[in-house]
Amino acid sequence: MKLRSKKGLTLVELIVTVAFTAVVMAAACTALYAAADSSRKASANATGQQSASLAESYLRRYAAVTTSVSPNSGDVKGKPAIRLSLTANGEEPALLIEQKVSSTETWQRTALVDNIAQLQLTVQEDGSLGYAISSQDTAYTYTASRNSAFTQSGGIVLNNCSGLGAYRYRLTEGAVYMVLPADSAAG
Repeated sequence: MKLRSKKGLTLVELIVTVAFTAVVMAAACTALYAAADSSRKASANATGQQSASLAESYLRRYAAVTTSVSPNSGDVKGKPAIRLSLTANGEEPALLIEQKVSSTETWQRTALVDNIAQLQLTVQEDGSLGYAISSQDTAYTYTASRNSAFTQSGGIVLNNCSGLGAYRYRLTEGAVYMVLPADSAAG
């Protein structure tokens, strides 16, 4: 009697193969998740840097010609001015920049910079303005302790200001006003 050779896999070989495949797939999924998370974080950091840089460019543009900086709206009555305030654009924090229409004393939106969570201004008696602009991409915030934030800071010489007192103002609510020269075309 002739014995036939049986071709195929035994149950043990099949179980070992499935277990090995599961381990490889788990490692691949973990690496893919880590790469996607790293990409999202890098994108959020880049967005934060861009937002802070844009806000800084507006701040530098207007501070270069301003004649006074004040947190009081009464200081700009009857004068051309810029108002910086924090607001919400949907769910995102944003820096709202408005220019006063002198003839009507109304404010017209100049720019809205998304993801700006805080603006800190420090006016020195020597006529310089220090600033710290903090951006925060809340779209990336998936836990309270791991949010993507970026802070950009610097200083500006206020050439047109005189008689400034020293003060520090952290803009989280309210507004900061910059009076512009009457002949300024800041828009």
